[in-house]
Amino acid sequence: MKKRWFSLALALMMALSLAVPAFAAENGAPVGSYTVDLDKPDDAEMGADGEFTVRYLTSSRSYEEPNLRVDLTRTIPQGDSFTWTGLRASHTTYFRFFTDLDNDGTYDERLVIKESEKYVLAPYEEKYSVSLTQISGRPQPAGTFASMLEEMGGELSQDSSGVMTLAIPSNSLCQFFGGDTLFEWGIMRGGGSDVVAKGTMLFTAEEQTAEPVPEFTDVPEWCAQAVAWAAGKGVAQGTGGDKFTPGNPCTHEQILTFLYRAVRNKGAAAAEDMALALEWAREKGMIGDFFDPKDGCTRADAVSYIWQVKGSPEAEAAGSFTDVDADAAYAAAVSWAVETGIVEGYPDGGFQPGTVCSRGVIATMLHRTYVPEARLK
Repeated sequence: MKKRWFSLALALMMALSLAVPAFAAENGAPVGSYTVDLDKPDDAEMGADGEFTVRYLTSSRSYEEPNLRVDLTRTIPQGDSFTWTGLRASHTTYFRFFTDLDNDGTYDERLVIKESEKYVLAPYEEKYSVSLTQISGRPQPAGTFASMLEEMGGELSQDSSGVMTLAIPSNSLCQFFGGDTLFEWGIMRGGGSDVVAKGTMLFTAEEQTAEPVPEFTDVPEWCAQAVAWAAGKGVAQGTGGDKFTPGNPCTHEQILTFLYRAVRNKGAAAAEDMALALEWAREKGMIGDFFDPKDGCTRADAVSYIWQVKGSPEAEAAGSFTDVDADAAYAAAVSWAVETGIVEGYPDGGFQPGTVCSRGVIATMLHRTYVPEARLK
């Protein structure tokens, strides 16, 4: 294809067009939520499959002839989301969006522009006005990328050093663009074309067909939705037969396995997940050499793990619990988890950081973490 981009854009386009390792050549691209760690991206996890016809915009903002693309890396159905962790202000981003609103089988590139200090979708035109302040289809700083997706309904947080975690739910993106949306993106180091990670996602307005959810006979109403979500997503399994034993203490190795599966989001639990989860947690600095995986996971431990997985974001205000010292290692995690609606304190003004969590409590925390609608108001 002939592209009349300026030199940097051309270099980025060439980088983005590199082949993605095939992960799902036989079964199609992976489906469901996914988190890409920009500090340690794994292209093999992304996959490459799916056949789409797209029309790109030229530098004069008119459409080229349709082109066949076979590089879909993931499908994000309604109710799921895509997350980037490790996004830094020093990164350069490149992204484009495509929709098939006339249902002719061809996805047309759409322009996101900036108008009156807001990011908006330019009305569809066969040739767009050159006076528009174009945002998509051109290299942009990571901050612009993050603020744009946040305006589209994404969730943005930063840790104390400014490293960002950015998530965009499928329902928010599809609502902004008016239907199923192809989203092509790349993250580069600095202002050059050294690609850290890239992908082409199909965000769909349809829900993923759910796997049969195990019917547990011992789950009380207070955690029923959370347990059903965890079992249905392959995050947590039962303990045998038709039992989940929600009142049993949750160990460190169990919550880390649940978190690992939630981040991986492949929909099926496997016997080796626990060993993989502990290795994953150790690589991320969540556990150390003196860690005992069989110990019970306390409320402080649980929010600390979740907080670290979500990028260690800062809360807008510090918590004020009578039993959480301001300089405690877990204080920032507690403040964020309470502010986000993942957990709450007790009527006596305490948080009870040393209380060991049950399996039902952990399932509830994770449900609120990954399903915003389930959070405390």
